[in-house]
Amino acid sequence: MYFLQYSGIVFAAGLKRPSLHDGYQPTQHWYQQCHGLAAGRQRELHRTRGHVDSLAWHDNRGLRTHEGHVEGQHVLPRHLRRGSAAQVNVALHLLINVVSTAVLASSNFFMQVLNAPSREEIDRAHARGSYLGIGVPSVRNAFVVSRFKTCCWIVLLLSSIPIHLVFNSAVFQTNQRASDFHLTIANEEFANGGKYFAPGASLMASGVDDISDMLTPYYGSNQMNLTDSLAPESPGMANISLVASVAAKWDRISAQDCYNTYLLCDGLREHRNIMLVVDKPGGWRRRETWKLKDNQTEFWDPIVPADEPNSLWYAAQCAMYAEFKSPEEVVCSNTCLSAMFSRNDSIYYRKPLEWHDGYTWTYWFFRDMKTYYPSSYKTNPLNGTYRSGLQGDGELTVKYCLAEPIDRICHVGVSSTLLLAVSVCVLVKTAAAIVVTYVLGAQRHEPLVTLGDAVRSFLCHPDAVTAGRCMLSQREAGREKARPREAATPRRWSALVHRRWSVVPWFVWLTSYFLFGIGIFVAAYLLNETKKSNGLRGSFIESDKNQFFETSYTFTQGVLIANSPQLLLSFCYLAYNSMFTRLQMAREWSRFAGGYHPLRVTDPKGMQYSTYRLQLPYKYSIPLILMSIFLHWLLSNTLYLFISEGGYYGTSSFPSGRNDGVLPPNTAVTIGSSGYSLMALLCVACVLVTIPLFLSFQKMPIGMINVGSNSLAISASCHASPLTTAGKVPGDSSAESAPRKIPHSSTSSRGPYSSLRGSSACEGDAVGGSLRMDSGLLEMQVLVDRKGSQHTLASRSDSDSYEAYKHHYGPVGSSELFEQLSRGRIRWGVIDMPPEWYDEHCGHNRMAGDGDGERAGQVGHLGFGVQGDLVRPPIWGHWYA
Repeated sequence: MYFLQYSGIVFAAGLKRPSLHDGYQPTQHWYQQCHGLAAGRQRELHRTRGHVDSLAWHDNRGLRTHEGHVEGQHVLPRHLRRGSAAQVNVALHLLINVVSTAVLASSNFFMQVLNAPSREEIDRAHARGSYLGIGVPSVRNAFVVSRFKTCCWIVLLLSSIPIHLVFNSAVFQTNQRASDFHLTIANEEFANGGKYFAPGASLMASGVDDISDMLTPYYGSNQMNLTDSLAPESPGMANISLVASVAAKWDRISAQDCYNTYLLCDGLREHRNIMLVVDKPGGWRRRETWKLKDNQTEFWDPIVPADEPNSLWYAAQCAMYAEFKSPEEVVCSNTCLSAMFSRNDSIYYRKPLEWHDGYTWTYWFFRDMKTYYPSSYKTNPLNGTYRSGLQGDGELTVKYCLAEPIDRICHVGVSSTLLLAVSVCVLVKTAAAIVVTYVLGAQRHEPLVTLGDAVRSFLCHPDAVTAGRCMLSQREAGREKARPREAATPRRWSALVHRRWSVVPWFVWLTSYFLFGIGIFVAAYLLNETKKSNGLRGSFIESDKNQFFETSYTFTQGVLIANSPQLLLSFCYLAYNSMFTRLQMAREWSRFAGGYHPLRVTDPKGMQYSTYRLQLPYKYSIPLILMSIFLHWLLSNTLYLFISEGGYYGTSSFPSGRNDGVLPPNTAVTIGSSGYSLMALLCVACVLVTIPLFLSFQKMPIGMINVGSNSLAISASCHASPLTTAGKVPGDSSAESAPRKIPHSSTSSRGPYSSLRGSSACEGDAVGGSLRMDSGLLEMQVLVDRKGSQHTLASRSDSDSYEAYKHHYGPVGSSELFEQLSRGRIRWGVIDMPPEWYDEHCGHNRMAGDGDGERAGQVGHLGFGVQGDLVRPPIWGHWYA
């Protein structure tokens, strides 16, 4: 683990934020895009590691000291400007979220490719009466596709979990709070060469046993006897001499700032050792201040002369540390609190004072404190009661303070272990991406990634399983295995108004909003508990002013707990993205009902086009990615790992003050939470979950079947007519003026469609003679066969029926024709079919004309055609098959 300290200027000079498409060249095929994404992922990884190395290199140039090595950690100290550590930490976490989002987005691309079924896999599913998802992530697909694709999909999924859990904590800020300091109470002469005699006006060395009546035992932390404390070579005397020689060079701070820093203590960040300058010119004299017994006078004369002026009142080694009272309350304790003011004064309660003109910091020095000499003193006459407060001038007024400035060294730590774990996961993803690119590319099993890919495949190679069911919807296809398959008979078109919410299956709505509900409920509950306990307080970002968890953690435990909500947020984002994808697919599909449009595919030909996205257009995908980055950043501020060095939090009074082998000594680890960030996260989440609901109420075009992402429903809508004019040369007047050629079977007047419906012929005059289609282009004799309408979908899988179907749509001319159709601008609606097709439905033609007053011949076909096919919208009440 490395701890790097650097200024914001150094960081800005060394950082170049990687781009999502850095080094990414436009391509036309999905596996060519995979090449770019795999290479880009490696560059993202090396560039991110390079930024960290660059920061470390910049830091070494200004290295003053090396503070040691603690179990794999290096501490590289450097002077840091105020506030720059927090700025660097925020910038690095934004960078982490950008990089992790880029890595996970590219991983999601490969997962969608692996999750996308090939045509062979779809055909096998359709043969079983099942279906697969097109264009959306689907758990159903994951375990139906090939084992290779399933294994790679699982590897990419599992390797994403550590990135969510530990990447945000691979870089962290350590809060620097010093704990110990030296307190000196003296007048101005002390710092300017004036006479002084230790231990000062109290005639009491700090920290001795039984120094008070235990009501306010805060006079210092040194535990030593008086004789040792007054020895010239003792640490206490050395500190007093050092302060006397250097205090004049310290920072002069006002009494108000001094009071707020050391009495309303909050850890030492800018100053450490302190000298309270009291308003006592000329100092004090022992004879005027103390009335001693003869034996006491004899003891003190060589230590503190009776008539010599003394500029020193008190000196002590002190410490301040955090005490954990509750998650909402962390108070500061000062071991020299009683030496700095009297408990009977109003400032004893340590509330912020409203300083005004004329106010002075005045208190009684050692007031009403019964002090005893400990039994450890060797001089017997000194045993017993010594004094009761100062007998002379005990009131002191603090004019100002002299405080020693300290190098405020804040750290931005980089955990090499966590960064290594993330790097391994990214390398695993990169390796999997390379393998997927080459293996699937070599197999040439084209995955049907987008809706356009599926439509093109079903147009070029129609699916015999769904022939004659052009009105099969997503809802009906989803129930195929739950009940016997319906007879593939013509159905009446009803112009129902569908809204976009109908394209999202109910279980997708349920699971998605269940995830959203869990996240919002937890956030709302925590926010309510925060407001009830102590209200909103602290900072919007990581800060020691925020609440802390009342539990002790190791570094690794804290990382996992603090980042575990990131997993839930990622699942919510995937569900949210999937809903937008489905709604966008509905919009893309519905366009074909209102006009002629080319297909959007991964490998475009003719008028087809390709995009660098799989489903969502940039106007949706880019805001969604930015939203994901922002939400993950908000969450990293809402729940974060709090690490503090310097000893202020690293005590037994703080719940996480135990030693952690992976961090430097006197380092505290706990989990903090920001109420303001939590409130912002909750507000943003509540707004975002309403957007899909709002979009879902938009109406869809009336003349279109709702197929959603269901492969069975999409296949049923993609049976084109061999009469299509696709592939004709524009402007060929002879071709445009010539009547359409209607293919006939050379062996039977019924053609291949008749074999799917039966062998009976129809008597044309029985239903009123000739039939004229809506377009007025075809006239034929009506043949009736009522039995033909009773064949089920399963009968199409019989070899005879399938061969007959394949004969008409097979590769002998028709495959190339449908390929030309898929490459042009196409529209979905009523298209003309060959006479054999109408022969199959002649029985239903007569039935359609009975009972509703409409003329015979209402059965038509719905499918895709080009502009020359005169594609018409379906008519309400008409029958289609």
